[in-house]
Amino acid sequence: MAQQDLIPVRMLVQFTYCNRLGYMEWVQKEFESNEFVADGRYQHRNVDKTTGQKGLQSGAEIIHASSVTLSDEGLGIIAKIDRLEKDGRTATPVEYKRGKTPPVPTKWYDSNMVQVCAQALLLRANGYECESGILYYAESRERVRITFTEDMVATTLKAIADMREAAAGGTIPPPLIDSPKCPKCSLVGICLPDETALLSSESPSVRRDSVRRMYPARADAKPVYVQEQGARITKSGDVIRVVSTDGQSRDVRLIDVSEVSVFGNVQVTTQAVRALCEREIPLCYLSYGGWFVGMVSKESHKNIELRI
Repeated sequence: MAQQDLIPVRMLVQFTYCNRLGYMEWVQKEFESNEFVADGRYQHRNVDKTTGQKGLQSGAEIIHASSVTLSDEGLGIIAKIDRLEKDGRTATPVEYKRGKTPPVPTKWYDSNMVQVCAQALLLRANGYECESGILYYAESRERVRITFTEDMVATTLKAIADMREAAAGGTIPPPLIDSPKCPKCSLVGICLPDETALLSSESPSVRRDSVRRMYPARADAKPVYVQEQGARITKSGDVIRVVSTDGQSRDVRLIDVSEVSVFGNVQVTTQAVRALCEREIPLCYLSYGGWFVGMVSKESHKNIELRI
């Protein structure tokens, strides 16, 4: 089995949380960021510094390694473990979570359990003993230990099989109905759960007045128009620099740019074009009079089904 066919455990978590979300991210390659995704990255900033494979192979009896990547073709999954605590042949995965400890008796949700259990199965497949895993909640600063049972293992293996079956089926799972999970989901603007359910004949109970209003993110980025003939656009760090024929220049941060349009005889350096493509900022070429000539943009959408 090729590595690209292995299910990333983080995708398995999304599928357990919401079948439709997991399918969209793994099969359709959809991804959007929001404040919760950004905060999750920030909370992982230390454990994402890889000390993994080198520390794991050091031969020391006791190690604490970060960002350890393990896979197994038999299980059909691959995972990057945030932190691995190893004592001899006994290993314990530690998964970092943003936010507070969940207000439920177990102190963890099913998707969290599946994540660390899948990591434990990978550790076992790679020759380690693993009977428990730990969830660390950054805001609460609490470590919650999960001791794996046969039922948990069975649930995790079923989740793997279900996700692979859904991917092979080629049909996106239906959206959740009136779920509190949806508003904070980064893909809510692509998934459109309420709108999809409203239009589906399978959900006649969904009324038009029950569609929750979406609040799109404020668009702070603005277009950049360069019309001076003979001007030049270059890149310097995280800004694009527009240089006039008289040598004067003006810098614009890439983060503040939604698109760049150049009219007539305006030069754009290769470095600037590449930076715009990397940031998914389209570059439009127009004639002096404003007629559209062509556009440079990043590759087409990653959604495989949409491209087909």
